Amino acid sequence: KKFKSKYSMVCNSGTAALHLVYSSLNLGPKNGLLTSPITFLATANAAKMCNAPVIFSDVDQETGLMTPETIEKTLIKSKINIKVIAVVHLGGRLCDMKGISDIAHKYGCLVIEDASHAAGAFYNTSEPVGNCKYSVATIFSFNAIKHIAMGEGGCVTTNKKDIAQDIVMKRSHGM
Repeated sequence: KKFKSKYSMVCNSGTAALHLVYSSLNLGPKNGLLTSPITFLATANAAKMCNAPVIFSDVDQETGLMTPETIEKTLIKSKINIKVIAVVHLGGRLCDMKGISDIAHKYGCLVIEDASHAAGAFYNTSEPVGNCKYSVATIFSFNAIKHIAMGEGGCVTTNKKDIAQDIVMKRSHGM
């Protein structure tokens, strides 16, 4: 209810949340990930767990965030097929999700939000991070160093029933 998404699945960590989303989107050797180098290594490592290639986008030097422009430059230069763009909201600052969503659609990519540093943030006064208006899924981490902490834990929000069902099955050993 707080995130205003249709589905919310908890798991044991933010890394597990990323891995579950990437796996449900079939990231792999032929479907790569584009993300930020300014983040905890789990954002990229979870893609490597799927055997997916990872490339990094430049970031805005003032905010440390990926922008539609830096993403598009990287997509144009990329020699690998990028299926997923994982944006990272950093330190409570939010990426330009509308602009990034437009670029992703232009290049046939899906957008994931790593909102480990943005639980409780709003795009505007009525759209909470995690509502997945501009992404297929958002992940959160509740690690002890996060501003909303439970010692450990993660969460995935999505509005896509097939992603939610796949995550629930994979999270629970296929049961």
